[in-house]
Amino acid sequence: MIHMKKNTNTTSIIALITDFGDKDFYVGAMRGVILSINPNAKIVDISHNIEPFSVISGAYVLYGAYKYFPKGTTFLIVVDPGVGSRREAIVIKTRNYSFVAPNNGVLSLVLMEESITEKYLIPENIFVKKPSYTFHGRDIFAPAAAYASMGVYDVFEEFRGDIVTLDILKYKKEGRAIKAHVINVDRFGNVALSVQYEDVKKEISYGKTVSIKGIGDVKLIRYFSELSVGETGLIVNSIGFLEICVREGNAAKRYGLKLGDEVLLTW
Repeated sequence: MIHMKKNTNTTSIIALITDFGDKDFYVGAMRGVILSINPNAKIVDISHNIEPFSVISGAYVLYGAYKYFPKGTTFLIVVDPGVGSRREAIVIKTRNYSFVAPNNGVLSLVLMEESITEKYLIPENIFVKKPSYTFHGRDIFAPAAAYASMGVYDVFEEFRGDIVTLDILKYKKEGRAIKAHVINVDRFGNVALSVQYEDVKKEISYGKTVSIKGIGDVKLIRYFSELSVGETGLIVNSIGFLEICVREGNAAKRYGLKLGDEVLLTW
């Protein structure tokens, strides 16, 4: 019998992000495991339509949602192309939240804002003696999230390793140029770049013309309505990133942009 010592600085809210979609049994099985351990869990689905295998997209969606949840929420992120490899399964505690995820960079953006207070390794046998080789979401991550949501951390092991971060989620500034990457394409085709406006607002102010390689000159705007229908612009999106947009159009399709692509901005 496992002795469980509780940390009371939690809620029973578990917020899920996966690339599993909604066609198969995967999300349902994870929910079942969570509820078998913590019947009082309040499970919230942020998104299960992350681009398959895209750790970048998972990191972006988590960053866009997490700070709007109550303090004490546990976030369960399973975008895990390295399932079955030597990548670690971890639990990260910050002052405000807990994050359960593979150690593959999916926490890169939130950890730019949240400071780690504790970090743990999830034992493979946390729920079953022989976990599936292909479904750690059910057998390892879901039970870990359930325990974390109850404030139970002594079922985990100490983690002394480094947390993986993704360089692609950063940008490089060289003189009057910025090299960034595409980190998200939303359902409207807006293309989010790996640079936040707060970092460059002294160089790129609203109304300023910026040249984007392969696209041409565009203006930095506040509102889509500043553009004519079909016109391309650069906008600051709702979570602060620069974003290439086409009013009532699809910028990603028009310019052939996809996750991970490098984008050069000059002014």
